[in-house]
Amino acid sequence: PKLEERNELEHASMLAGQGDFDDAIALLEQRLRTNPREPATQRLLADLYFQKVQATPGLDKTAAIRGLERSLQLDPTHAAAKARLWQLKSGNATPRAAQAAVAAPPRPASTPVR
Repeated sequence: PKLEERNELEHASMLAGQGDFDDAIALLEQRLRTNPREPATQRLLADLYFQKVQATPGLDKTAAIRGLERSLQLDPTHAAAKARLWQLKSGNATPRAAQAAVAAPPRPASTPVR
């Protein structure tokens, strides 16, 4: 990525790290409007929409679904967003598939299972 793109991505990441998802998302949405084919921007923005839903327990269901749908529009391969969206739409509070996808990442194959 170009220096300008990296700076904006880092700035958005910093904002999100401080819990300011709205400003981080706004920054990247603006960037995406001027440069709609930047994969790094799309991936980070998709993840920030997902993170916002996860970090905002009081977020109403409609807003959460809208955020997750936007996440998947930007990155259709975002497995955790898919699982969480399925969970919200199905009304199932703790489906195993959703829990597994949203939980910790899978262990590397070289890690022994105890």
